[in-house]
Amino acid sequence: MIPAERASAGENARSLLVAHKERVDEVVEAKVLRVLQSASSSVWSLFNFIFRCQHRRTTFPQTQAKAAASDGETYVVCLDCGKQFAYDWERMRIAEPLDPSSRSRP
Repeated sequence: MIPAERASAGENARSLLVAHKERVDEVVEAKVLRVLQSASSSVWSLFNFIFRCQHRRTTFPQTQAKAAASDGETYVVCLDCGKQFAYDWERMRIAEPLDPSSRSRP
C-alpha cells in the first residue's frame, strides 16, 4: 500500500468507528432513560399508594342532563386532585371513578 492509501484507509476506519461509537452512545442513553423513567414511575406509584388523595373535599353532586334520556349521570369532582367519581343518590356515597374522556359533552 502506498502511504496515501494507508492514510485514506485509516481515516475511513476512524470515521466508521466514530459513527459506531455515536450510535452505541445513543442506544445506551435511550436504555438508561427508559430505566430512569420506569424507576420514577415506580416511585411515584409507591408515593401515591402511601399518600394518595382521600377525596374528602368534593363538589356538590352534579347531574349532566342528556337530551334523549330523562335522567343523567350524577357525579362529583374531588377539589384536591380533580378526579371525577360517579355519585349514588340512594346511598349518598361516592361510587367508582369515571373516565372523563368517555363522558359526552353537552
